[in-house]
Amino acid sequence: MAMLDRETLDRIRAEAKGFVENYYRTFDANRSDLVNLYREESVLNFEGREKIKGKEAIFAKLTSLQQCQYQISKIDCAPHIPTRGALVLVNGFMWLDGKQDVLIFSQIPSL
Repeated sequence: MAMLDRETLDRIRAEAKGFVENYYRTFDANRSDLVNLYREESVLNFEGREKIKGKEAIFAKLTSLQQCQYQISKIDCAPHIPTRGALVLVNGFMWLDGKQDVLIFSQIPSL
C-alpha cells in the first residue's frame, strides 16, 4: 500500500477542517443547504433511539431542531489512500431546546 506524502496529508487535513467549518456554519445559517451533502444510504443515529436513513429523512430531522447549540471538541482525519480522500471524525456536545442536558455526538463524513 502506497504512503501519502506530507503535502498530500496536509492538504487532506486542511480540506477536512474546511469542510467541517463550512458544514457547521451552514448548519447555523440555513440547514436546508445541507441536504445535498447526504445520500440515500446516509444514516443518522439520533440520541441512540432514532435511526434515520436517507437524504430527505435526515434533512427533515435536522431542520426540525428548533434550538440547537453545540460545541465541537475534536476533529480528526483519516486519509483514504485509494481515493486520496478522507474520513473525518467530529466529536462534540449538543444542547437542544434550551435544555441543560448534554448530548454527546459524533459525525463521520467522507470526503
